[in-house]
Parts: sequence; C-alpha cells; structure tokens
Amino acid sequence: MTQGVGFAVLAMKAAEHRSVAGISRKMLLLSVVATLFRCQSTLLFHGYLPYFGMGEFLFPLFDLGVAGLAVYTIALTYKFGATYEAEADSMWVFWVVPLALILGYVTKADANGNEYTDSMWMAAVWVEGFSMLPQIWMGRMGCNFRSVTAHFVALVFAARLMGMMYWFESYELLKLQEYEWGVGLLTWNYPGYSVVAAHALQVLSMGDFMYYYIKQVASHGTVLAFSGKMDL
Repeated sequence: MTQGVGFAVLAMKAAEHRSVAGISRKMLLLSVVATLFRCQSTLLFHGYLPYFGMGEFLFPLFDLGVAGLAVYTIALTYKFGATYEAEADSMWVFWVVPLALILGYVTKADANGNEYTDSMWMAAVWVEGFSMLPQIWMGRMGCNFRSVTAHFVALVFAARLMGMMYWFESYELLKLQEYEWGVGLLTWNYPGYSVVAAHALQVLSMGDFMYYYIKQVASHGTVLAFSGKMDL
C-alpha cells in the first residue's frame, strides 16, 4: 500500500507539473518487470499470498495497479521528454533481469509447488532488490530532483523496510523439505535466507539517501536538497 501511494503521487505530480525531471525511467521499467514477474505467480497460485479475507485477490490487483502507474509514468517521460534527464539516468541496468532470473531459479522456494512460478516470484524479489538503484544513481549524478521524488523514494523505502521486517519474522515459511533414505526428513531454508537478503539489499540501497532525507526533515520540516539540486 505504501509503495502504491508513492507511485500514485509521483505520477500525479509529474502530470500536474508536466515535468519528469529527476525521475528515473530505468527505475520505473525495473518496477514494472518486478511486478509482472510476481503476478505470474500470484495470479495463478496463492502460495506466497496472505491467508486472510480478500488478500488472495487484493494483492495481485494492487500489484497490477502499481504496474499501471509505473507504465503511465514511463509514458510521461516520453510525453514530456524535454524535461527527462537522460544523461543523469545513465546507470547500466541490463544485467539486472538476467541476474534476477538466475538467482530466482537457484534460490526459489516451493510454496506454489510449481517450478516456473516459484522461480518467477523469487526473481521478482531480486529485481526489486536492484530497482531503486537507477533513481539513487540519478541523485549521485547531480540531477535536478523535485521534493516529490525524494518523498517517493522515502515511501518506497518504508514499504521495503516493512517487507524486510515481515520476512525476517516469517522466512521459515519458505523452507524446503526433503526426505533422505536412512536419514529422515531434512529441511533447507536457503529460500528464506535469500528473501531476507534481497529485502535487506533493497533497504541498504536507499540507506544513504534516507540518512540525509531524515536529517533534513528533522532540521527543516521538509527536504531542501539532496545529491545535487532539488527543486522545491
């Protein structure tokens, strides 16, 4: 929910100001890829969905909504192309998806009981682990950030932090079980450790940004500048 609010605010502000300055198109593309990977699991199986009320239906719909907002914002980066800072959005990210697919297959759990969808769900976790790096990279390149972009990153950070806390408590749900003759039932939980590690990567990738973000909010009540110029 928090992440969805961030994408909604980012899209609305970009449309309102007719500007995509400080927004990374590559970050948006990776976010769409991660969501579509995950939906291949959650739309067909319920192994990774919460067992309460309408959760089995709401979570996939929510993911599709986030993907839709990201695609809309990508379209705005072309519509308002004169404001898109392509030179700053220069991080090479073509390695992310192949690496995530490999890691997804190697570290997959078996909650769905389907090798393909289990792999795609885990691949989505890994893509998300790298997805915010292009946005942070833009800041490092000194692009002109609007305050809404900084607040968007903070909302995504909050969502990823809550996700990490959840999986830190629940990672044992992903452990694999195998029966070995003469030994008995063996359990392997590298999928659980991998999910925690991927979420930790997501949080750490934004840690430096959040340090300065919180520092400025505490000092000034808002974000005045970060990693270059920030237009308020």
